[in-house]
Amino acid sequence: MSQTKQKVFKGFLVCIILGIFVVINLFPTMTLKKVECMEDYAQDVTVNLNTYLGANIETKKALMITSSISCDIVTLAMFIVWTVYGRSWRFPIAIVFVYLLKLITNALFKIRYPEGFLWEYPGFYSLTVPYGMSNNFHFTVHVALLLVIFQEFRSMKYFKTQLLTFVVLVTQSFLILCCRGAYSIDLFAALIFGHFFWVLGNQLSYWIDVRVFGLTFQERFPEFQKECTNCRYPINKWTRNSVAELKAYRAD
Repeated sequence: MSQTKQKVFKGFLVCIILGIFVVINLFPTMTLKKVECMEDYAQDVTVNLNTYLGANIETKKALMITSSISCDIVTLAMFIVWTVYGRSWRFPIAIVFVYLLKLITNALFKIRYPEGFLWEYPGFYSLTVPYGMSNNFHFTVHVALLLVIFQEFRSMKYFKTQLLTFVVLVTQSFLILCCRGAYSIDLFAALIFGHFFWVLGNQLSYWIDVRVFGLTFQERFPEFQKECTNCRYPINKWTRNSVAELKAYRAD
């Protein structure tokens, strides 16, 4: 596509976006229905499952314990993998910011727990999953943790463990919603914050990786592709594979 056609297409796309802005402002999505405290349609959809789990306490406890143990396992696995093989500090940076924001939101915002609350202590302690009645649902912190772990496994190319983490994330989110341990908006916020802080960790890790420990690009990201898949030509000659090589290059 020529440069002229690209500009025409982009101009057309901008017009569509501006039109959407106009429609949103002319026809606001806010309804005139009076809402008592909170309405969560996702919880309305899962009301039958909530009733079933409330009537079958042992089944609920077994599901909570199983999903929580799975969450603990992938978390411990990620810490072990990062300790042994990880070089970049993006993972701990992301975790610190996730829990720091959770601490701030706990201090600033409280909300009534949902009706049909079943997220009590199931009889088995979890390292990462908080139990019990509270008023600080926003956001679901261990779901954000699981997303950060999912992103880290994906980046380090541990694809099987990444898939396992995704299954645990989906299962934990669905179960906590059915047990009314969170509102659906808390789960969406957890996914957004988890992804955002992992990206932010990528940005901020430079100051620790390079400025403190003197790591090169290839040392920070050993999983980064080194050569063309087809011709095997090295595509990152501009990087240095060791600190000594980098210092020698700078000395020249």
